[in-house]
Amino acid sequence: MTLKADPIFTDHMVLQRGKETVLWGTADDGERVEAEIAGRRSEAIARGGNWRIKLPAAEAGGPHTLIIRSRGETLAFNDVWYGDVWLAGGQSNMEWPLAQSSGGEAEIAASGNYPLIRYYDVPKVAYDDGVERTSCWRVSGPESAGSFSAVAYHFAKRIQPVLGVPIGIIGCNMGATSASCWVAE
Repeated sequence: MTLKADPIFTDHMVLQRGKETVLWGTADDGERVEAEIAGRRSEAIARGGNWRIKLPAAEAGGPHTLIIRSRGETLAFNDVWYGDVWLAGGQSNMEWPLAQSSGGEAEIAASGNYPLIRYYDVPKVAYDDGVERTSCWRVSGPESAGSFSAVAYHFAKRIQPVLGVPIGIIGCNMGATSASCWVAE
């Protein structure tokens, strides 16, 4: 097995400030996996093909490089920031893209003014068909912001200058899903 980090860990990501950072992925059983970012370092042993590492809390800031190593393999994630991470979950109203919203064209043109807004769109999967779908963290800008959730973008745009920290939005939304999918049993 090759060392892998979960697909949510990519270049340009935002990690939650002020909280322990949990990283996870896969590796051969018994492999020692190390992670390091911004002077914080920790390690774990892969069990059952999976590893999970906890790094100490960090204050807002960046950019950093996150390094994950195991037996000669190295994963490097660049332009990583600590800030606040928010989940934008829901149905079609949360899924609605900025490009199709009222005033969206002007917002997209100005979106480069907010490079510390980052967006990760969770792949939409109605059922597990065995196909691995991936996404990546994208930096706010005219080439990317049009596909961001309009609600999430406007939220991030409003709070980022007030808080003064990077804002990461995880878009986990899918129109026409049952409301029961979004509440606990």
